[in-house]
Amino acid sequence: MYLNMNGYLVIGVFTIILAVTLYWLQGRQTKKEAPEPKRAPTKTIEVVKARDWPLQDDEPEKELEPEPIAEKPEETIVEETEVEPVFEEEPQVEESVSEPEVMDIAQLSGVGPKYRSLLREAGITTINQVTDSEPEALLKLLHDTNEASGITKRPPTMKNVESWIEAAKAQLL
Repeated sequence: MYLNMNGYLVIGVFTIILAVTLYWLQGRQTKKEAPEPKRAPTKTIEVVKARDWPLQDDEPEKELEPEPIAEKPEETIVEETEVEPVFEEEPQVEESVSEPEVMDIAQLSGVGPKYRSLLREAGITTINQVTDSEPEALLKLLHDTNEASGITKRPPTMKNVESWIEAAKAQLL
């Protein structure tokens, strides 16, 4: 029985201490009125029109006079006559060697803008240069260029380079 009374005594003392503490904390809080929200200072903007702007030294406004339009001189009509060229020797017709069409790497499918910039930075500007490259050498060149310039966070992989070379060869056919 002594143990049961001791437990009740502890719970009773704890409850009293808790009630006193809560009463004390509640009394400490001062009831303040809610502060007014801060508002941005208002500015008044004064608009001054040009006609109301004070002139320096109180000079009167000068009215602008239109400038006289200068008369245009009469146009003379010149008749063109055909003049046949005179050749001392017969002109030589140069045989034109048809160069293969140079296609920019921008036309290469599968290459995004970052990789296109990386290729250009590495000196690869045409599709022909891509087709003439060995995949390993091109990949090493692109990795070295990317380390120096930092164009992309993800440098191309061997699979990327091989697909570009295949696409370039297919595009030239």
